[in-house]
Amino acid sequence: MSPTVLSRDAQRTLDQYSVLSGLCPLIPVPFLDDLVEHFVTRRMVTQMFADHELSPSSKQIATLTRNRHGCSIGCLFAIAVYPIKKVFKKILFIFAIRSSINVASVWFHRGYLIAVALRDGQIDQTTLNEPNGIWPVALAIEETLIETDTGPILRIITSIFTGSHDILKSASKKLRRLFKKERRTHTPVKLYSGDESEFQDVVSELADRVWAEDRYLVSLESQFLAILAQTHTRIHGENNPISTH
Repeated sequence: MSPTVLSRDAQRTLDQYSVLSGLCPLIPVPFLDDLVEHFVTRRMVTQMFADHELSPSSKQIATLTRNRHGCSIGCLFAIAVYPIKKVFKKILFIFAIRSSINVASVWFHRGYLIAVALRDGQIDQTTLNEPNGIWPVALAIEETLIETDTGPILRIITSIFTGSHDILKSASKKLRRLFKKERRTHTPVKLYSGDESEFQDVVSELADRVWAEDRYLVSLESQFLAILAQTHTRIHGENNPISTH
């Protein structure tokens, strides 16, 4: 089965939000970068469900987007270096770009597997009506990503992001402003539109290159669906211990 079976809307959502998620580590304020990533990824999943005329609960969205990399050492490091960030500005930006690449790759893969589950009816209204209906998909995504060498997509994102760091840095500043505006006004803001030509050039290059990776995406999809089938079998009739917190 070809990954191009994903709708154009699903592909565009993945392209756009993968890059947006990658902007978040470039926000040089401890904790705020994580808050904005949470904001962006919840918006991505909400949009993907809306494209299928589905309205998941806040808890169900949290199940698919909860932060799995945690804060701990990363946050402590950010707090420690923040007062002297100007001294090490270049070094810290290199670390931020690396984190930016990793986050964009994580959310492309996570978003792709959610899109596959939605496309194949593994998530539908019946699933959403069941208290634990979303858990098998969340578990299968985790297991698939643990077992997958994401190198093909990671290398593409590395190539694009390292050649576009000035554009990404500027875009991250705008994303930070938009996040603050939504928090202040309690009104949903439009994150990015077609008039940000340089940002959209990055999104377009990502789209051109990742969707050409047919063999990799077919393999990823097949592995996910096999693991999902096993997960359904494994937890059928049992209470699933996964937490959304």
